[in-house]
Amino acid sequence: MQCVLLRKLAVNAVINPLTAVYRVRNGALVATPSLAAEMAALTREIAAIVRAQFPTACLNLHDPDQLLATVTHVCHLTARNWSSMYVDATTLGHTTEISYIAGPLLAWARQHGVPHPHLAALADEILNAAPPRAAPTRSRATNPASPTRRAPHAAAAATERKE
Repeated sequence: MQCVLLRKLAVNAVINPLTAVYRVRNGALVATPSLAAEMAALTREIAAIVRAQFPTACLNLHDPDQLLATVTHVCHLTARNWSSMYVDATTLGHTTEISYIAGPLLAWARQHGVPHPHLAALADEILNAAPPRAAPTRSRATNPASPTRRAPHAAAAATERKE
């Protein structure tokens, strides 16, 4: 059971911060080369942190390539989804769960001296981001940050209709 929860934490620690910072759907992390590279770097850090914290458990999470394959698979399965952290980061009055997702990993990294510049930078950026402001000229139905809106931009909606 511990490994299942740790896998979920590791996957969420990659997908959620990246989608929140870059304001993209989950699938963009694998479809955009620069984001895929960031995803790979973050996955390497998280695998090293898990390896240091749990040296004899959850061995499948120690291998950065195997963890990246898992994260990539989840991104493909949920390609059209907005992550919960993206929704929180772009919705007025919401706070993100970055402290709950990255917090344990950051603490373990510090405890074991594991370098974690990507994870730390993403967490800091999300924690220190200005909250979204209400747009007085838009209704909630047309607000791109609205979690109930299916297509955040007209161009994306047109692309989705073509598929």
